[in-house]
Amino acid sequence: MPARHLFVVRCADGSLFTAITNDPEAAVQELNAGRGSSYVKARLPVFLAYSEEYMNEEDAEIRAEQLRRMSREDKERLFAEAVYPLAEV
Repeated sequence: MPARHLFVVRCADGSLFTAITNDPEAAVQELNAGRGSSYVKARLPVFLAYSEEYMNEEDAEIRAEQLRRMSREDKERLFAEAVYPLAEV
């Protein structure tokens, strides 16, 4: 089974969107092409801000739910402390 990734994109309006995928870069391209979430479609373009890799979808979804419940401040701190930050936060 391929690895699953929790990923967070930063939308053009500064909001954050969290989802699960097997390829974060491809998912961002799909979102920017207007395919996917209606929330994101209204806030293009998006940029990959954060990603974590998991061995299975269940673990990735549990972590995604944890991130969704985090405050904006805690998310920003997590992104800033990432070993390999993906986008300027």
